[in-house]
Amino acid sequence: GKAQFMQFVLPFEFKTMEQIPQPTNNKITVRFVPEKIIAVTKFSGWYNREYCHQKFAKLKSSLLSLNILRPPTENEDDVPVEWSVAQYHPPFTLPFFRRNEVWIELQKNVCPILDELTPEDG
Repeated sequence: GKAQFMQFVLPFEFKTMEQIPQPTNNKITVRFVPEKIIAVTKFSGWYNREYCHQKFAKLKSSLLSLNILRPPTENEDDVPVEWSVAQYHPPFTLPFFRRNEVWIELQKNVCPILDELTPEDG
């Protein structure tokens, strides 16, 4: 299966990578992640793999029907997209107060409208 990882978004007070405290555990790394354009659907409750896959499939279907994602090519079984789950609350938060999101990253190779939204380099 695909590797799983956990990531955290640090507060805006950290303006540079040098300001971020260094982890004391060598299994933890700090890295810069460039900004992305994502499509999001939200849900409350606890993480559930099957439910998240359903939310992902529904969001992807909506993006395809709105022509935000391109359809699969002849050589593809499906449109290759990267997706992830974001969870915003500690484990002791009551389920109906929890905010979770399924993210689909919109990349130029699968999202033709990005050419209209983002300026060309240079």
